[in-house]
Amino acid sequence: MALPLALLVLAAATGADPVVEALRLPVQTFTLDNGIEVAVHPDPIQQLVAVHLLVRAGSADDPPGAEGTAHLVEHLLGSTGAGREAVLGALGARANAWTDPDWTAFHAVVPPGAVNLALDLEAGYLAGFPSTLDPEVLAREAAVVRMEAAQDAASARGDDARVLASLLWPARHPYAHPVLGPPTGEGDPWSLASVGAFYQSRYAPSDLTLVLAGAVELEAARDLARRTLGALPARAPGARAQADPPPLDREIRAAHLADVADRTLYVAWRTAPAGHADGPALEVAARLLAGGRGGRLDEPLVHRTAAARRVAAWADARPQGSAFGIRIQAEEGVPLAEILEVVDREVLRLAASGPSEAEMVRVRGALRGAWLRAVEPIDDRAALLGRCLAESGDPDCLAVGLDARLAVTSDDVRRVVDTWLPLDRRILLCVVPASEPHAALPGSERVATPALRQAAPVRLAPAEPERPSYEGEPFVPRLPRVEERLLPAGGRLLMVRRPGLPLVRIEATVLHDGFPVDEALRLAGALLDNGTRRRDAGRLAADLDRMGAVLETGTGPSGPWVAVEAPSDAVSPALDLLSEVLLHPVFPAREVRRVAGAWRTDVANALRSPGRILAAAEVRAIYPADHPLGTLADARDPHRWTRARVGRAWHDALRHGRLLVVAAGDLEASTLLPQVSARLGGVGGDRISSSVPAPPEPVQGPRVVLVDDPGSSEARIVLSLPAPGRGDPDLLCARLVAWMLGGGFDSRLHRRLREAEGLVYAVQATVHAWPGHGRIRVLTRTSADRAARVARLLVDEVGRLGSPEGLPASEIAAARASILRGEAETAGTLAGLAGRLGEEAAVGGGRDTWERDVRRIAEADPTSVRASARRICRPEAAVLVILADRDLVEPALEAEEVFPTDLWSARRALEGAPSSPAAGLPAM
Repeated sequence: MALPLALLVLAAATGADPVVEALRLPVQTFTLDNGIEVAVHPDPIQQLVAVHLLVRAGSADDPPGAEGTAHLVEHLLGSTGAGREAVLGALGARANAWTDPDWTAFHAVVPPGAVNLALDLEAGYLAGFPSTLDPEVLAREAAVVRMEAAQDAASARGDDARVLASLLWPARHPYAHPVLGPPTGEGDPWSLASVGAFYQSRYAPSDLTLVLAGAVELEAARDLARRTLGALPARAPGARAQADPPPLDREIRAAHLADVADRTLYVAWRTAPAGHADGPALEVAARLLAGGRGGRLDEPLVHRTAAARRVAAWADARPQGSAFGIRIQAEEGVPLAEILEVVDREVLRLAASGPSEAEMVRVRGALRGAWLRAVEPIDDRAALLGRCLAESGDPDCLAVGLDARLAVTSDDVRRVVDTWLPLDRRILLCVVPASEPHAALPGSERVATPALRQAAPVRLAPAEPERPSYEGEPFVPRLPRVEERLLPAGGRLLMVRRPGLPLVRIEATVLHDGFPVDEALRLAGALLDNGTRRRDAGRLAADLDRMGAVLETGTGPSGPWVAVEAPSDAVSPALDLLSEVLLHPVFPAREVRRVAGAWRTDVANALRSPGRILAAAEVRAIYPADHPLGTLADARDPHRWTRARVGRAWHDALRHGRLLVVAAGDLEASTLLPQVSARLGGVGGDRISSSVPAPPEPVQGPRVVLVDDPGSSEARIVLSLPAPGRGDPDLLCARLVAWMLGGGFDSRLHRRLREAEGLVYAVQATVHAWPGHGRIRVLTRTSADRAARVARLLVDEVGRLGSPEGLPASEIAAARASILRGEAETAGTLAGLAGRLGEEAAVGGGRDTWERDVRRIAEADPTSVRASARRICRPEAAVLVILADRDLVEPALEAEEVFPTDLWSARRALEGAPSSPAAGLPAM
């Protein structure tokens, strides 16, 4: 393995690195007459088109006193009239928008036949705004923006970034306020005039960059862009203030007292602005400090002494000021002063002597793999292309960017750390439990955070958006050709060749007998990356980094799994590592105690995590004590888990489980088969299929559980319905039903709860299926005073969807188109390909199972979908769990005729429920 790695390092040094060359994507750029920059990137491998419109307008441009304006305009442009996201969603597209400090992006992934409509919509909204803006829509979206900001601030660690930004930047600096806008205020500062003025100054065509990537042809894209966005009138862009502050002139120590169970230390500096020559070296320094196992902070803090649970570092380069940050989450009882001593020592070491050449070889390899994986999804590729083109104007900007980072030397790192990261000019922010102010660093000043205020809901008349259509046959994704082989001992190997990017993913699952998976085996899955008999954890991580590979491990419903993703030129050594991890793992006692201890800390945090309390209450409300999903063992006592017990569980699984290997990417099946057979062919065995029994349904009406959360101004709500299990053909119709309930911006609950009544920011409906049993879950969050109304509407909408007249053919067609687009997106990434094929094979499916399911969805007729909806959407079978302050919601629940069957405290909701993070139903 040493020779290929040496050749790769030499290739990088001479500019001939194959990964760098792969990032020289075929991109054609041109400028429309009005100033809009357009980039077209055809990729024949892709089946969808990513439409990415980037605007040089962000929260840094918010007018003083009207923070959140850029974010509000993003909402308004996506929600005007029938709604951009809803209109595209009716055609099966996935549309979204986001704002950051410097940019606003409007993004959609659409079938090729809908590109025309997507650009027509963008052009229409931009041309008509703000003259077409309705005051009611402005009021509604202002309330939604406030709601989103309040929910973000109320989430776990939601205040951390806001507090850190307020310390890092001067009071009036463009980056000192949160992107979403403040969650509090006596009144909204926005009017039609002020929103229009912002749009006129920041949305000039010359501030726009359009990227079309995927299944698109250059000439057709050029004509389409000219006809749509090219028709916008040109106008002069507004001036943008420049406020690049100097480095800090002193050390600032602050303490933020929060509702958390652990202690976190943030260390931050102001650094070189975007485009500065030192930027790449600062990024390399961040990866050296906290780049996983072997990082200069990870190793001493997480693995050697178990002083910290997690370490992260980042270099955030922005036009008006950049920052370098480190975050360390301390283990229980470890003083933050001890954590800071290690940080200071390692920063000083880097500044004094720089990294070793072995470290530089490792970080270059890791960068190669990371950049290659970052551009694999077509939507991420379009977003990255848009950003780097808007900043540099160079179509080869991705390759140039990676090349610049690979060229960083040890002396470059030493110099930038010495220059930009002085220990006497930085921010030290301690986030500690409110009951432990003494846990902050000595000399820390307390940072106050304002109380949260929800904006009043703005109710509009419910309206059915016009559902457009495009000419031509409905989009049905083509699925890849799958080759299947039996391994010598009976395991299965599925292979998919997908040329294009030089990247390969290989996943190996040990199919497990029985459900649920034993907790000792879950722990083994979490510990598989801690070394083998031939390589300790440090060497394993170093070898992965040098070849640009990532190793992922875990345990799913079918059993423990290991996956490796690597550049094509490193497949053979990456497969060596995967087979070592699978066949010869070691479970160091210290790591067993550390991971089990982390689970215990997660349980302690669960007492403060609304999402975790809600999920635990849901499990208790649905499943009886003797049900497999209701009796999972917990990990509260880390001393229960020993190295011997974990190792025994793993080796029993290898003896009795059946191996399933899925490989996808730039590979040749004829070459890969003998390599996999030689390394993993001895794993076999017989797997006995198991099923999960359905829990009993409520005896009368929906079961309603109210979990009291005293003092909370927010309510979280989950509604759960029985659904078919894995392998059941009716599960496909359940997916359609879930999508129509809350699968996107065009869903019933989104239109009713957000668009019509302004009660929630978002609604999410998903299907969770196990062998023999499944659930549809609908999740949402709102303010406590709105919880009763939201709960009533959830139950009512379920009943409407299940009624004979409640499901028009147009709605079924929209859901079907969205799911088929999602299947094409799944087929567009290696992780999606391998994961989906593995799911099907785990329940006995063959290589054509996925294709059969896609065909069934495409051919699903309204009659069969309506029949499934009637079977599934029965309010009397629902379980509704509400986590909120009892005093605030109980009278309103009675008024809405939503009568709680049970009343629990948060602590009681957690008692007896699964407490391992991987167990039970997922949190919101």
